[in-house]
Amino acid sequence: MDTISYKITTQIPINLGLIRPYYFVSSPYNQKIWDRVFQLESGNICQVIVTHTKALSTELTVDVISTESLTQRNKAEINKRLDFELGIRETFTDLKPIIQRDQVFARAVFSIPGFRLYANSNFMELLVLVLLSQNSDPIEYRQKQYKLLSEYGHPLPWNDRRFLFPTEDELIQIDLNVWKQYFSTTRFEYVGEVFNHLREIEIYTYYPDWERGFKNLVDIPGIGHYTAKSLLIYGARVYSRPFVDSYITDVLRDLYLLSDRLGEKELENWLSENFKDQAALVSQVLMTYKYPMYLRRMQREISFFT
Repeated sequence: MDTISYKITTQIPINLGLIRPYYFVSSPYNQKIWDRVFQLESGNICQVIVTHTKALSTELTVDVISTESLTQRNKAEINKRLDFELGIRETFTDLKPIIQRDQVFARAVFSIPGFRLYANSNFMELLVLVLLSQNSDPIEYRQKQYKLLSEYGHPLPWNDRRFLFPTEDELIQIDLNVWKQYFSTTRFEYVGEVFNHLREIEIYTYYPDWERGFKNLVDIPGIGHYTAKSLLIYGARVYSRPFVDSYITDVLRDLYLLSDRLGEKELENWLSENFKDQAALVSQVLMTYKYPMYLRRMQREISFFT
């Protein structure tokens, strides 16, 4: 086993204590840390814990615990993952014109200093967690997540409450009937189809032409608009295709006094028309701003990883 500790610097201040999407494992909800488990290309398994001493900081401390000695190549891979997941080089310059013309959005941005849209560098983990999140409330989703990890993940030698996510081969080998425990009847019908098209899903998630990638994603059985948009946002940092769920619907109606007759599709179009290539990022800012009390309460109720 090996341990190292070092500092990294962000372009603009970050607050790791702000709420984050559900699509991550081994990253406690209610703590001001970023705690992830990676299997590196070398096969080395490591737990990476990122902290900051101040609530808002550009200097982060990275502590790594690893099954084997860490090489410079390992460290470079860890840094690359953190760069992507935490938005280390993010500057949000594209949001400045929106801040200048939209007072509601400006108030939201300035109320949550250190905001980030977090991403997931593990494609298979992200895909499965996106699928699990559908038709589940946050607590039910977290229970499913922990059940999957405790039964099919790999506990770390130094912490049996942290798990390495199951590999692609391990997930494929799970009997389809077992997946009934995790998915609704409608979603379960497509699990086999999704696993049969993993390469296409991965290719189109990171496709250079994101518009074409999105169209090809939704043509794959089991990949609807919500799943495709989530993969693009949290897997490839493409913000042009926002998704709207019941929470974002409430936020938009409340902040912008939009009609209750506007459904999720109409609200997605409204976001795209008003915020263009930053629409998904804008919706995440608004969610982080508007729902902190609800999400903090939800976080306290979830203690599986704390």
